[in-house]
Amino acid sequence: MLDRKRLQNSTPPVRQWLLLGLLAIQAIVVAVMAMIARSNTTTLQLDNAKTVMTHVSENVLKRTQQFLLPAEHTAQVAQGMLSSNVLQPFSEPFQTLMLEQLQAVPQLTGMYFGSVLGEFIFAYRTATGFRVKEIRIQPTRRVNFKNHNQSLKLISREVVASDNFEPRSRPWYKQALEQNRLVWTNPYMFFTAQKPGITAAIPVTREGGQTIGVVGVDIEIAVLSKFIEQIPTSPFGTAFITTNKGEVVGMSQLEQRLPKNSRDLPKLSDVGSKSALALQALSNSQAGLQQYQIDNIGWVGLTLPLLVNQDATWSLGIHAPRSDFVGATEKIFNHQLWQTLLTHLLVFVIAIPLIWTISAPIETWYRRATTDELTQLLNRTEFLVRAKKTLRQTNQSGVMVMFDLDRFKNINDVFGHDAGDKVLKSIAQRLRERVRANDVVARFGGDEFAIFLPNISLKTAQDRLETWRNEIIEPFKRFLSVSVGIAGIHPSDDIESKIIEADQALLAAKNSGKNRIIST
Repeated sequence: MLDRKRLQNSTPPVRQWLLLGLLAIQAIVVAVMAMIARSNTTTLQLDNAKTVMTHVSENVLKRTQQFLLPAEHTAQVAQGMLSSNVLQPFSEPFQTLMLEQLQAVPQLTGMYFGSVLGEFIFAYRTATGFRVKEIRIQPTRRVNFKNHNQSLKLISREVVASDNFEPRSRPWYKQALEQNRLVWTNPYMFFTAQKPGITAAIPVTREGGQTIGVVGVDIEIAVLSKFIEQIPTSPFGTAFITTNKGEVVGMSQLEQRLPKNSRDLPKLSDVGSKSALALQALSNSQAGLQQYQIDNIGWVGLTLPLLVNQDATWSLGIHAPRSDFVGATEKIFNHQLWQTLLTHLLVFVIAIPLIWTISAPIETWYRRATTDELTQLLNRTEFLVRAKKTLRQTNQSGVMVMFDLDRFKNINDVFGHDAGDKVLKSIAQRLRERVRANDVVARFGGDEFAIFLPNISLKTAQDRLETWRNEIIEPFKRFLSVSVGIAGIHPSDDIESKIIEADQALLAAKNSGKNRIIST
């Protein structure tokens, strides 16, 4: 219960922020309307439009970043398993991993590995389930397909003599190897789906520095476009997202606007409205809120940078008829102040369910980005954040703990992965019941866990861990034991380095016979 409470408290209070922001904007508007003359109404309302558009763009930025995080984490998990030889690229367990990731994370379109030899393994969605494509080149080039239903059950196999796909020529492969890190590609046309999208890719390097290939995870642009259609801008306002080359990343009904059989990403000049094109042209020459005329209709628009990650900067454009912001207000100023107050109160009441609808996906994505899906413990990234914050707040010495389950692989091999998952969830729950309110607990991956125990001595922590070590595997002690590595930590120490020390102690515990605690 303690851990679950911390997770809930960590979710940003998006709904409260939006409600307070809406109240603040309405209060400002009402106060200004009561003090200024009618001649200034239009200018003030256009300023308000800019504020609303800016808030919308900030909301899009946060939601887009949260939307992309699962793809990064999936790529990093696969890369870690392949680099450490836990999984082999063309093995059944790796194929299962890819399919399970696609099944668990709906925004992921495909997941794959391309080797330095040109071999390729690719899992992707189909209308009826999932499909796995495998390209092997030894002894001769051949292509195998496996079709799975929605439950991941294998339903058919196919063998093709060959095809012309070459993973080493694809943007995700080249960019990941060139930069030797996790990268996001610019939008490009997917080879198999023939739909535009972006890819999170990371090179896989074995011990000794030997690079064996690249892991990639795809997300289709169509999902972003569906999101764009739901952005609340104004009654007749719309939005679009483009790259710095003018390629359209997101737009209402983008799929219907794409030319048939096109292998190129559309330009805004090909699929955008007159108003969108005019806004882009004005924004290229001057910044800020734009006012312009199209076919004798006044428009307002705003273009802002949308930094997706360190690899790609996009632009968010929002445009609407000028009448959306100034037409109705001319009549409102002819009414008494109490009528204006009632109108704003009504707007606020109507906006509450909309705010609840908008904020729910953000909070969901945040939880997914900070929590291990299987055990509901923190993930590695959030563990680092929480541990640093806790160490800074307590300003006391503590202990960093790394532990894993000895012989856990036997559980998966003998009883299956479902049984292994149940063991991990049980271990996590039993651990959650024993930690203190300010202890930080995470699953780093596989059967490896991390704990930061603040404000505790090394001896006390070692005694406590000895008890925990036996208690958490009580139901499974016939099959499992626990090896633990611990490292003392002081307020001035670096969290990452202490994790490494504790991990080295854990490795020493494993190498010296397992089922023991070793401290540094």
